[in-house]
Amino acid sequence: MPILYNFTKMLRQPFTIYHHFLLLNLLSSVVSVTTANNEVAALYSWLHTSPSFSSSFSNWNPSDANPCSWSRIIYSRKNFVTEINIQSVALNIPFPSNLSSFPSLKKLIISDANLTGSISPDIRYCNGLTVVDVSSNSLVGNTPYSIGQLRNLEGLILYSNQLTGQIPKELGNCINLKDLRLQANKLSGNLPVELGKMSKLETFHVRGNVDIEGKNPDELGECRNSKALGLGDTKISGSLPASLGKLSKLQTLSVYNTNPSGEIPLDIVNCSKIGNCKNLKVLDLSSNSFSGSIPRSFGNLSYLQELILSNNNISGSIPSIMSNASSLLRLLLDTNQISGKIPAELGLLTQLYVFSAKQNKLEGSIPSTLANCSNLRLDVILS
Repeated sequence: MPILYNFTKMLRQPFTIYHHFLLLNLLSSVVSVTTANNEVAALYSWLHTSPSFSSSFSNWNPSDANPCSWSRIIYSRKNFVTEINIQSVALNIPFPSNLSSFPSLKKLIISDANLTGSISPDIRYCNGLTVVDVSSNSLVGNTPYSIGQLRNLEGLILYSNQLTGQIPKELGNCINLKDLRLQANKLSGNLPVELGKMSKLETFHVRGNVDIEGKNPDELGECRNSKALGLGDTKISGSLPASLGKLSKLQTLSVYNTNPSGEIPLDIVNCSKIGNCKNLKVLDLSSNSFSGSIPRSFGNLSYLQELILSNNNISGSIPSIMSNASSLLRLLLDTNQISGKIPAELGLLTQLYVFSAKQNKLEGSIPSTLANCSNLRLDVILS
C-alpha cells in the first residue's frame, strides 16, 4: 500500500524530469520482481515432478522471491536467470515447454539427464542464448527450425539423442555458431548448403546418423575456421570436395564408413587439396570405397598424428615422402590393394608406434630403418 500511495501522490505533483526518473525506476523494479517471480514458478512447475527433485534440488523453494540461491542456476545482478546447468542427474521429465519465462537466459545446459519429449520451438523466445547443450538424453522429434532465430548462438550440442528429420537449413542463420554437434541421432536427408554461411564454425559432427545422405556440399569449404569435421557412419557419398583445401585450420577430418556399398573415388585432384590443411592431426577415411593411390601431398602434413586409410581399394605404393609427416603416430593402411616395397624412409618417423599394412600386395622385406621407431607395433604381411 505505501508504494501505491506514494505513486498516486507523485502523479498529483507537477511532472518533472525527476518524477520521470522515479517513475522509470519504480516500473523497472516492478518488472524485475514480476519476472523473477515468474522464473521461480516456471522452474518449479517444470522440475518438481522429477523423481530426483527431493535429492538433487532440495533448496528449490517455490516461496522464494527469486531463484538466486537455487543450485544449478546462475543469475544476473538483477536476479534474472542467465544459466540453467543440470548435468548427470536423472530428471526423467520432458524438455521444458515454458522457456519464454526466461528472457535473460544465455546458457541452457541439461545433459545426461534422461530428458524426454521434443525440443520446444518456443526456444526462439530466448534470443540471448549463446549455448544450448541437451546432449545424451532421450529427446525425439525434429530439430526446430526456429533455432535459426537465435542469432547469438555459439554452441548447439544435441548429440546422443533420438532426433529425427533433416538438419534445418535455417541453422545457416546462426552466423555466430562455432560448435555444432549432432552426432549419434537418427537424422536423415542431405547436409544443407546453408552450413556454408557459418563462417565462424569450428566443430561440426554428424557421425552416426546413418540416414544422412547425398554429397559433401562444396559450401563446407566456406567454414574457414573449421577445426573438426566428423562425417563418419553416414550415407554421404561422392569424392571429397576440393573446397576442403580452404580449411587451413582443420585439425580433424573423419569421413569413415560412409556409403560403403558405393564407389567413392579417391580423386587425386580433390584429395590433394587436403595437403593444404597443414594443421591436420587426424585424417580418417577408413571403411569406404576410395580408390587411386595415396596422395603425395599427405607428406606435407607435418602435424599429422593419425592417418587411417584401412578397408578401401587404394592401390599404388606407399609414398616415401610420407616420412616428412614427422609427427605421425599411427599409420593404418591395411586391407587395400597397395603394392611395392615399404619405403626405408619411414624409419625417419621415430614417433610412429602403430603401422598396419596387412592384407595388401606389399613385397620385399621389412626395412631395418624401422628399428629407429623404438615403440613401433608392426602389423605387416609381405608376399
